[in-house]
Amino acid sequence: MTVRLALAVLVAGLASGPVLGLAGCAAPEAESGLDHARLAEAWTEWVARRDSLFRTPASPLPPEARETFDGLLYFAYDSTLAVPAALVPPLAPDTVAFPTTTGELRPMVAAGHLVFEADGVQWRLEAFEPLGPLPGRLFVPFRDATSGTETYGGGRYLDLEVTDSGQYALDFNRAYHPYCVYDVTWVCPLPPPENTIELAVTAGERFPEAEG
Repeated sequence: MTVRLALAVLVAGLASGPVLGLAGCAAPEAESGLDHARLAEAWTEWVARRDSLFRTPASPLPPEARETFDGLLYFAYDSTLAVPAALVPPLAPDTVAFPTTTGELRPMVAAGHLVFEADGVQWRLEAFEPLGPLPGRLFVPFRDATSGTETYGGGRYLDLEVTDSGQYALDFNRAYHPYCVYDVTWVCPLPPPENTIELAVTAGERFPEAEG
């Protein structure tokens, strides 16, 4: 079987606790006042594009499943899980080797960590820049309190366009499952231990609800 690499948004351990402070440092403040109406509208369009792609030859679904595919499953859109975030860059960018679902290692550039607030608590997630055909994007793989039950145990992904300001709209409603959920021949990076958060991210792609 051909093994394929899954990194992009569809177009592609140790639990870390709340971030209580950075010793001797202050994280840049994230912008407030996100346009949630616009984000919700963009999410609806994003879902439609993903569903459309899953019906094409580029879909990770086997051909026979594409014929009956009627859309992926998502949590209801939750504006409280679309939050401002600030990227704190590393002192010196470094290339790290990501473990994957097939045991291979994939190099990426550590871009720093995103600081954000959810449920009244400050959190952080490490962000990475994929090498190769996806310049100008941040890759944010993560596990949360839904992983292994309501969502894939190996975690989910977020993709962000790089900004000059370092300020981001971190919309967890766009969290998506890696392609290896649908086809094991895809090579899917696994979130690093520090990207496991205790927050229940009930937004984004999910598994079918358990019956009865």
